Amino acid sequence: SILASYMLALLYLKTNRGDAAIPLLQKAAVAVPSSDNINKALIAAFGKNTEGAESYDKAKALLATSPNNKDYLILLAQIAYDSADYENADIYISKVLQQEPSNKEYLMLRANILFEKEEYLQVSTILDVFSRSNYITRDYLLLRARLQVAWNKNNTAAIATLENALAQYSNDIEVLTLAAKLASTTSQKINGQTAMEIADA
Repeated sequence: SILASYMLALLYLKTNRGDAAIPLLQKAAVAVPSSDNINKALIAAFGKNTEGAESYDKAKALLATSPNNKDYLILLAQIAYDSADYENADIYISKVLQQEPSNKEYLMLRANILFEKEEYLQVSTILDVFSRSNYITRDYLLLRARLQVAWNKNNTAAIATLENALAQYSNDIEVLTLAAKLASTTSQKINGQTAMEIADA
């Protein structure tokens, strides 16, 4: 049953078992090669797979079958970003934004990609747009703090941003990790806590 293979593969994806999902999805794709749902799941599985570059190449080959497919592009952008292939990640996400220029989630991914490329001015411009629209999310606060350290060289502002983040996302691992790192490098307390106390949390 193609449906049974597809559903089991989705279960594997939900439980971070991309390796197990791939052969099931490939079987389903042979039977129904034009299925966007199967191809999207297959790209996602390649992204979670441990084969690295080979899986990335297979995901790119699927994109080549439908180069303007927004769902394929966003998946490839995330895979490229996770693989530190920032040039291609920027190309993919830019194509997505051509189709959905006002999508803030995709714009935030592009801002993170640009940060890794050290194109800080563009990152700052995107974050300013978010700030004016009151789009102050966890990802916004994390990227703003990283930008304040890397580009503005303003640790005081970064600490204030992270205190805001901790107030809203007190148990978030990424927020706690960045706060602990900054408290350690600056030898300052954040929210009244030392780097060790934040790391313990």
